[in-house]
Amino acid sequence: GGFDFWFETASAAATIVVDKAAPVTGAAGTLAAPFPTIAAALAATTPATRIIRIVGNTGNDATAADERPYLIGTTLAGAPLADGTTFEVPAGVTVMVDEGALFKFRAANIDVGSSSELVSRAGAALQVLGTPASRVRFTSYHDDTVGGDSDNVGPAATGGQWGGIVLREDSDSATKKVFLNVVGQAQLTFGGGNVLVNSQLQAFAPIHIESTRPTLVFNEITRSAGAAMSADPDAFEDTAVRQGPDVRGNRIVDNTINGLFVRIRTQLGSPVDRLTVPARFKSPDITYVIAENLQIAGGVGGYEERVDPADGVTKAFARETGRLMIDPGVVVKLLGSRIELERGLGPL
Repeated sequence: GGFDFWFETASAAATIVVDKAAPVTGAAGTLAAPFPTIAAALAATTPATRIIRIVGNTGNDATAADERPYLIGTTLAGAPLADGTTFEVPAGVTVMVDEGALFKFRAANIDVGSSSELVSRAGAALQVLGTPASRVRFTSYHDDTVGGDSDNVGPAATGGQWGGIVLREDSDSATKKVFLNVVGQAQLTFGGGNVLVNSQLQAFAPIHIESTRPTLVFNEITRSAGAAMSADPDAFEDTAVRQGPDVRGNRIVDNTINGLFVRIRTQLGSPVDRLTVPARFKSPDITYVIAENLQIAGGVGGYEERVDPADGVTKAFARETGRLMIDPGVVVKLLGSRIELERGLGPL
């Protein structure tokens, strides 16, 4: 099928290159002299930096054991791994991951967007650009089947040993009409664990979405604790000719929940997450899973700009505060929960 992709372009001076195989001596972050670690690249970013490009490499003989992984997180003893304890994409920077790159994590995420109101990382974006012949792989630090024995005979790899790729609300384009975040042709294993973020231990899915609409195509997610993917209700917003996350062609097997989990917070003392925007479940090749009551907010909303199918012209339309459209062929599974419409304009 056809896909629309948006890519950041930048001058060489605004681009930082990372290559695990590069020597430390003379590293400058250029294509000719890349940084050897992600931590060095993040430390070298300036307000002028637009792109961090992470190069994939397969070592000397292209065997699985010879690959050189990027290591993110901490050891069992709490020591930082070679590429840093965290991977937080800076504000206004797009991280582009080339085909063949291998990442190993322990108790860490790739965090895109602001995780705190005190520090803004707005406008950050992530583009994982694998190919069918050379995927980008994300796995546990304890996984010895790829990239060698990184942990020096540590525990066996199991689900939940690292968190996931976290795409937050203010990541991607500030206009919300250009969708930079993309995870394509990637393989994610042993994710879905708890990670300490802002001094709080939080659970994450291997692909964890917060009110943003990434492109997620032809990925394989296996052996994860919890759901393979999760998104809060407002991530399924149907505006600006975009109907929630673009999810196509993914293979999801051997996870605790093989589906796209609609994540609804029910924390004590906090209001329950509701669907407050016009939303749409449109992907027939993934199962939507709802385990808490999904409340569709009632009342009137403002207006939205969308293409009028009658003449193809972008116009302003009145919209409801909350609305959920479910396309033909879509599978939604519920467990001890319901979809509830509040009083007012909250249609299903």
